[in-house]
Amino acid sequence: MSRGQILKSWLDGAENSITTAKDMLKLNHRDWSLFFCHLAIEKILKARLYKNGVDTPVTHNLVKLAKASKIGMDNKILSDLAEITTYNVSARYDDEKRSFYKKATAPYAKKWFQICSEIYQKIKGAL
Repeated sequence: MSRGQILKSWLDGAENSITTAKDMLKLNHRDWSLFFCHLAIEKILKARLYKNGVDTPVTHNLVKLAKASKIGMDNKILSDLAEITTYNVSARYDDEKRSFYKKATAPYAKKWFQICSEIYQKIKGAL
């Protein structure tokens, strides 16, 4: 694949993930919505890194990716990214799923979907 095709793959994957997050929230699958929010932000950050010629690290840590992207995020956003990073592990492994499912109440999921969407748009705008 060409560099352009690889970048497009990252961007398409990010858009697909944020759309899936929105759809999952509408279907009341709040835990999966937050998981896909994490994926969307991870992919859009990796797109930013790739576009800037930085090797995309093999990590799901959004704070690490955000710092490497050099977008200039304040401590509030970095703190939010630390919380969002937990959605990756929490939604994947059975022992974590139960507690994450209980945590992902309707108000919590709605609030964090909005935060994720805003962060996603900020990163997308920096591309």
